[in-house]
Amino acid sequence: MSFSGKSVNRQPTDISLVHKGKTSVVRALVSVSPFSFDGKMYSLLVIENISELAGLRALLPICSSCKKIRNEKGEWDKIETYLRRQLPETDFSHGLCPGCAKKMYPKFSD
Repeated sequence: MSFSGKSVNRQPTDISLVHKGKTSVVRALVSVSPFSFDGKMYSLLVIENISELAGLRALLPICSSCKKIRNEKGEWDKIETYLRRQLPETDFSHGLCPGCAKKMYPKFSD
């Protein structure tokens, strides 16, 4: 099987699904790549659900001071709370950027 040097074509699209009379739309990324196997050419087709990612690309109302995000109920959530609700499988790793480290710990920063 060979994928080397083959191009991958990707296209975002909306897919309509009908289940029990209800239609829902799923944002998907469709990827297609040619490959050869036993001297014959085939195409690998991958369809990924990117609905959550597409939703995150929307405009988020964020406080310019504390950086909390206003949710759909009008309540202000910490950014970690908001993202955890939107992307439950996401883990967070906290750290300090150089500017904040210098501001909070000036004796220990360059």
